[in-house]
Amino acid sequence: MTVKNHIARALPAERVAALIYLLYISGYFFGITALVGAVIALLYKKCPDEILATHFRHQLRICCWSLLWVGMGGLTVKLGLGYLVLTSWFIWSAWRIGQGLFKLAKYRPAT
Repeated sequence: MTVKNHIARALPAERVAALIYLLYISGYFFGITALVGAVIALLYKKCPDEILATHFRHQLRICCWSLLWVGMGGLTVKLGLGYLVLTSWFIWSAWRIGQGLFKLAKYRPAT
């Protein structure tokens, strides 16, 4: 039995999706945990359960857009515009993570 099969038996995909959302939340304080969550989401994105697969794709989109906006905000901080960009990113990402957790709890697909 492969390592992936052992992990799949130990942690159901629904719990993994919730764990990734929690890693993203902790990423506000410790940035590396969000990247760990993104790697896990990448490994699980071809989940056979279509509803959970939408959550993994949703999590990857959150990570990609966050990298873009945090990078742009960081580059423009000296101009003063960066603070607006970073605040907007924080509100957007918190909303998307909360929305994903809510839909996961109701077992609905993420949008």
